[in-house]
Amino acid sequence: MAKNGVTSMIFGKLAGEPERKFDNGPVEFSIPVHKSKKVDGEWKTDTAWYGMKMWGKGGERALEELHKGDMVIVSGRQECREWKEKIYMEIHSSDYSLVPTGEPAPAPVEDDDDGLDF
Repeated sequence: MAKNGVTSMIFGKLAGEPERKFDNGPVEFSIPVHKSKKVDGEWKTDTAWYGMKMWGKGGERALEELHKGDMVIVSGRQECREWKEKIYMEIHSSDYSLVPTGEPAPAPVEDDDDGLDF
């Protein structure tokens, strides 16, 4: 039976290094999402912070591969938490996509000793 819930996709840069706060817990990191709007003739930027909780192999991979400033796309189940009269959004997921930064890919290794004619 399917569970009801809200699924969200967040695209942004990691605000810090991913970390696991306790054994067998999720890997956690934050992604800020900025929104600019004009207020009284001046531009104002609001920032919403999304806490990511990565579970399973995706979390293990995040600990090894992700670093502060990396651009990622994370989709998962959205949850709202209230703490000190503020609302915090969390995305619970098991995977992510690392977004290429435009850096050149490493040159392919050429190996002519494969026994093939082409």
